[in-house]
Formats: sequence, C-alpha cells, structure tokens
Amino acid sequence: MTYLTRAHKGGEKSSINSWVYGAVAVLVFIGTGYSSQAQTVSSSRSAGTSQNFSYSVSSTIGTQVSGQQSGNIIVNSTAVLELSPGSLITNGIGGSGNGAGATFIATPSGGNVDLLGITADNLFMIQRAEFNSTLETVANPDPDLTSVGSSSALAVQTTTVTVNQGVSTFENTLQQAF
Repeated sequence: MTYLTRAHKGGEKSSINSWVYGAVAVLVFIGTGYSSQAQTVSSSRSAGTSQNFSYSVSSTIGTQVSGQQSGNIIVNSTAVLELSPGSLITNGIGGSGNGAGATFIATPSGGNVDLLGITADNLFMIQRAEFNSTLETVANPDPDLTSVGSSSALAVQTTTVTVNQGVSTFENTLQQAF
C-alpha cells in the first residue's frame, strides 16, 4: 500500500493530508480489484384464444349374432357376409358445390349442431351372405324346466357422424435475467 505525502512550505509534511491521500489510494486500490455487474431482466407475455371444429364420419358393415336360452333349449346362430371387390365408402364435405357449414346452438343442457354439406355414401356390393339362426330342444328334455330361447343373425351397417367444437385459451409468460 502506498501513502502519498505532500510537502508544505518549509519542507514540513502534513499528517492530515497524508492520511487523506492514503485513504484515497486505498480506495483506488480496493476498487480496482472488483468488477461491477448490472443485471437486466427481460419479460414477455402473450395470450390468445383458439376456436376448434372437427368432424369425422365413420361407416361400418358387419354381422351380429345373438342368442339366449334357458331350460331345454339349444341356440345356434351363424352369419357370413362377404363383400365383392369394388365396394365403396366415400365421405365428403361440400358436395356438388353447395358448400358446407355447421351452426352450433347452445342450450341450457348442452348444445346441438346443424350440419350442412357433409355426405357419407356407402355402396356395399355383397358377394355372399348367409344367416342362420335356430332354436332346438335338447334330446330327452326335462319336463320340470321352463324352456325359453331367442336367437338372431343379422347384417349391420352403421354410419356415424361425430362433431367436436371447442374453445381453448392460452397464456405464455417468459421472464429471463441476464
């Protein structure tokens, strides 16, 4: 550490000035050993709302067999359905240039939708179809049992339109210090 002294008239040294210059030198010395850093904080926020609408159309064809029995009844049900090549399922929106639309109607218990221009055309060409459903009495039936039965074999075709509508909101906040 260096103390600076200053000479006065007559060659005398002032002890007060020496102390002040010494303190300044110490502060300069201490101050040069440290660096000062400033911190900057940046933040951004964004928010928005998004309206969502989607629809789907599904078409299926198949068979269904069922049977119930009690007592002296035997149930036999079979169903076979083979489609020919060239069977066709087409689903479209805005057919024949008429446009398409959906109007959502809110009700106290939920809501309804009025669809326009959504089509589902199914052309199933059947190559082979066999449906068999029988109820038979067992050999040697027990006369004390009540016998009841039902049986069915069916071809089933369904077309379902599912509509989803919703609103979603989002908010993003970013804060970064550097």
